[in-house]
Amino acid sequence: MKLVEAVKRANAPSSAGIAEFQVHLLTGFEALHLKTFLKAWLLELRSPRRIVMKTGIFGDLAGGLASALAVPGDGIALVIEWPDLDPRLGVRSLGGWQLGQVDEIVRETERRTLHYVELIKAASGNIPIVVSLPSIPLLPAFSPSGTQAGGQELELERILATFGAELGSISRVKVLNSRRLDRLSEPTTRHDLRSEISTGFPYQLTHADVLAAMLAENLRPSPRRKGLITDLDDTLWRGILGEDGADGVSWDLDHKTQMHGLYQQFLASLADIGILIGVATKNSPEIVERVLNRPDLHIGKDQIFPIKANWGPKSESIREILQAWNIVAQDVVFIDDSPMELAQVAQSIPGITCLHFPTRDEKSILDLLESLRDQFGKDSIHTEDILRAASLKQGQAWNADAAEAADPESFLKRAEAEILFDFSAGRTDRRALELINKTNHFNINGKRWAEAEWESFHARKGTVLITLAYTDKYGPLGKIGALLAELDGARLTIISFVLSCRAFSRRIEYSCINQLFARFPGCHIVFEYVSNQRNQLVGAFLAELGLLHTAEDLVLSHEVFARHCPNLYQRTKESNNE
Repeated sequence: MKLVEAVKRANAPSSAGIAEFQVHLLTGFEALHLKTFLKAWLLELRSPRRIVMKTGIFGDLAGGLASALAVPGDGIALVIEWPDLDPRLGVRSLGGWQLGQVDEIVRETERRTLHYVELIKAASGNIPIVVSLPSIPLLPAFSPSGTQAGGQELELERILATFGAELGSISRVKVLNSRRLDRLSEPTTRHDLRSEISTGFPYQLTHADVLAAMLAENLRPSPRRKGLITDLDDTLWRGILGEDGADGVSWDLDHKTQMHGLYQQFLASLADIGILIGVATKNSPEIVERVLNRPDLHIGKDQIFPIKANWGPKSESIREILQAWNIVAQDVVFIDDSPMELAQVAQSIPGITCLHFPTRDEKSILDLLESLRDQFGKDSIHTEDILRAASLKQGQAWNADAAEAADPESFLKRAEAEILFDFSAGRTDRRALELINKTNHFNINGKRWAEAEWESFHARKGTVLITLAYTDKYGPLGKIGALLAELDGARLTIISFVLSCRAFSRRIEYSCINQLFARFPGCHIVFEYVSNQRNQLVGAFLAELGLLHTAEDLVLSHEVFARHCPNLYQRTKESNNE
């Protein structure tokens, strides 16, 4: 983005009543153009929000960070450069580079990094933080020749690496990937020496733009994709099954097809973190089965679900996969080596992302994997992520048995279901926030929460947060529901209530309301329901409870609930009985 474009974007008027996104940009230098680029990228990536940006204290990064702790916000962008670790590593301070002084610089750098770690630990409990480690090359302050890495310089690099590793281990702290920054911004062209001396701003505009874009993406990350559907021939492996046979396709060094093995390995790593992996291929199911059972395959057959192998249009297979996953096309990437197949799927299934697998172009395949990691990567892995594919298969078995059962009531009764209600869940329960922010089909109003707003709400008196985990004889689903409410006397107002699509048709929503009445006897439950295009299931649920005729009917008493509630067969437990 050019500076003139960034200025125009950053200064564009906001719509009346639009929500704010408050950011602290903390630097020890003059933020100047970095502030403009960051605001522009935040608006570009995740509009519409009104960006309110506060900057730190010039020359005092630690003081700016300490001050930011006292001010509410949605995120902190902390940009550290070498002078913030010791002023003698910058051009605006003259403190000497003599041998003993350089040793002092190393000690001071370590002392300051430890101090920053403590400050950041204190701040991260209240606000997400993104940290950029020094990106400008070190000055020639060391005694060896510039072609040699001397002991003091290596020690500084060790301290910085330890610093980054410490920060990366802190919850809600992200450290920018320096290798990605090196690819996007040439290290030798980042420093604007004249600007730093004259104005205190150390960056070339091109570097400021790239750095701001990476900060913005981490402050307001893109929604992550949930599923990947892959072709097989010349994609998951090299070769055509119908021509080469199950033993003739390859993915190894001997056949010079190693990149296909790397792709398999990559898909297996996605499956491990809960990404759904499916197959849509024009092939005979029998021969596909033979290859997927080969012991040298680098992704387990049990990590792929479902597998659609037939001779029909791939778009039809993909629709069936989306239905089995119960997710929308916008959450899915389809990968194929055939541009024609990609075009047909893109035209037939609006919203799906179609990406070309560049067979025989090793560099482009690696670029594709990096792009996919950006789209699917996760900051943290929950138990529910690992269970996701297995629970979908479990759900398929549930649905099949339910369809065959002559008596739905007896089927539910035999399911051996159990729900664990956790009334001790607090604002630090990231799974609850994740569920509420990404669930659509059973979500009473579609409300999304910024982390700062979530934190602020939990500080209010009377806040109730409940999460629920489910298991039955088919297997565990993990934590599949969350409910956020506010108790005021005998009035319990449900602000957010969501259930994962994996939990439908099991009367879990009724059990949740039943548990609320048991927990808060004599209360009236108020639903902050807002109808939208996706949450018709909630509307149907409320209608079954006799609600939704008028606005007043969104208030539910225990007596009315008891008259409309169907039989509940799940065993229920509470993890906190205070």
